Amino acid sequence: MFFNKYPNVFLHTGDAAAALTHHFPAAVDIFLLSPPYDTVTEEYKTLLKKTRQYEEGYTWDFCELANAMWNSLTEGGVIIWNIDDRHFHNSETSTPERQKLYFQDVLGAKVETIIVRQEGVGAKGANDLYWQGFEYIYLFSKGKKLRFNPIEDKVNSQAGRITSGERPQYNGDKRIAKNRTIPQYSKRTNVWVVSPQPRNTNGHPAPMDLTLAKDLLYSFADQGCVICDPMLGSGTSAVAALEVFGPDVHFWGIDSSEKYVQAAAQRIEALELGELYDPNPERPQEKQTVSIRDHFMHPIDGTQDDLSDLPVQQWVTRGGI
Repeated sequence: MFFNKYPNVFLHTGDAAAALTHHFPAAVDIFLLSPPYDTVTEEYKTLLKKTRQYEEGYTWDFCELANAMWNSLTEGGVIIWNIDDRHFHNSETSTPERQKLYFQDVLGAKVETIIVRQEGVGAKGANDLYWQGFEYIYLFSKGKKLRFNPIEDKVNSQAGRITSGERPQYNGDKRIAKNRTIPQYSKRTNVWVVSPQPRNTNGHPAPMDLTLAKDLLYSFADQGCVICDPMLGSGTSAVAALEVFGPDVHFWGIDSSEKYVQAAAQRIEALELGELYDPNPERPQEKQTVSIRDHFMHPIDGTQDDLSDLPVQQWVTRGGI
């Protein structure tokens, strides 16, 4: 299924592993997906049994899909895997960890983790434990990942302060660092906070958070990348790709359910694009007075200059200078 106003967006109904194997060998730069969690309808035995069965009779073969995605991934590409754990018979299933180890130990992926903390989730999880408040984002890269565009929205409480002095290098030697003004914002940590927001589910039971999807694509994809979601669902990943990279984005979505492919198509057709998404705060230049008393140290003896009456008028650009 193609779209006139988005010529490089294509939706396909069918088996994802087969479609990737036949049509996209070593051609996808970024996979973004949120596979079904452990909503099993039969007794949980092990993650890597041949077929997992989910609600409404849906089944999928984890190993087959993982292998197909890995073979379709370009060198330096990344699989972004949003997953959560479930409790079964008074224990975590450890499905996320097992999947991570399969990608790492069997397929040879390099692995990084982002923890997504969910605010306002309410009662979620087992009654005899604290409510579940986070999910995992695993980044499975083929070799060294080629793209990283950090989001800098972490507010620095010491913004405007001037630092200097010696800082150790990896080889153990010392170097004299230049004076540095702490910026207003810096790179966020690998623990992200997601606030509840209205979600266009189109009847899907577990849509991905749109802001989360956009932040992930902004961070690990670039304009011109081929992006694929082999478990398209309600089409959140497609909407995110269009809002981050615009109408010329290269996106391929696959789902075994014709119902969800049609729902995703309706959502894409109804999308009206504005300015491209940028999660970084605005960084206007503003004039600040910064006292460098207590921050300027002699690199040799460590003593301080007497700068008690010396203010410094300077331009400080938010986000770094």
